[in-house]
Amino acid sequence: MADTEDNKNKTDSADKGKDDNNSLLPKLNIDEIGKGFVDNYYEIFSNDRSKLEEFYREPSCLSYEGQGYQGPNKIMNKLRNLAIKSIKYDSKTIDVQPSGCGGLMIFVTGDLTLDNIKNPVKYSQSFHIVPINASTSNFWIHNDIFRLQV
Repeated sequence: MADTEDNKNKTDSADKGKDDNNSLLPKLNIDEIGKGFVDNYYEIFSNDRSKLEEFYREPSCLSYEGQGYQGPNKIMNKLRNLAIKSIKYDSKTIDVQPSGCGGLMIFVTGDLTLDNIKNPVKYSQSFHIVPINASTSNFWIHNDIFRLQV
């Protein structure tokens, strides 16, 4: 019985230290940040893809339907030359997790309406976003993976 009580006290002490450390960190609503990022990205994608360049840096990687691109020039060349005139995103789920480098991992599923085609197409997309200058409101995309679910 004493061993169990000692282990409980050690666990309580360890948990207390964790809470103390977490109280020093700012409380961020990562779901709100992730949803805001996704909404902003898709709005820009739908209205003027050329403005997406602000999200990408030299180390950025895009995997689009299994094809890989790195750096803003190659990524933007791919995105600008998609054979899609109009696109409407309808995100159904957005899952957000903190990443080990201060960024966020975001996984999105939903429906795309392409060029006014009646039946939407299912898609999934994941982003690994990293804050710009320790900001919690401005991010660049380190990794971007997009797939149609056909």
